[in-house]
Amino acid sequence: MSHIKVKNKKIPMYWLRMRDYSDQKWEMILDRIECQYLKVKVASIIYWDLISYKEAGTEHYIKSLMKQYDFKIDQSNYYNDNDLEKALLLVGYPRWIASKRSKSPKTDRYYSGR
Repeated sequence: MSHIKVKNKKIPMYWLRMRDYSDQKWEMILDRIECQYLKVKVASIIYWDLISYKEAGTEHYIKSLMKQYDFKIDQSNYYNDNDLEKALLLVGYPRWIASKRSKSPKTDRYYSGR
């Protein structure tokens, strides 16, 4: 969790317990997100925040969604930062973490096609 900078904030235990959710539970939770691009983005954030420490061969559903992420596609055509924050809240993120994780990167990672 060292990649989330925490200053004067307490990480709630219910959020940390989400690390132990089963594939079936994640599928049930993420299926509430209608936009596939947004679902894939949320799954990627969940992976890096909660699941990446787990041993290989686990969390197949999250990883299968994550593999669909294509950073070459301009995701802003499908959702914005506000949509991402709402989706993170929907899956159980604390408001302050959802707000922090939903901000667009400060650098342009999209290819210009050159």
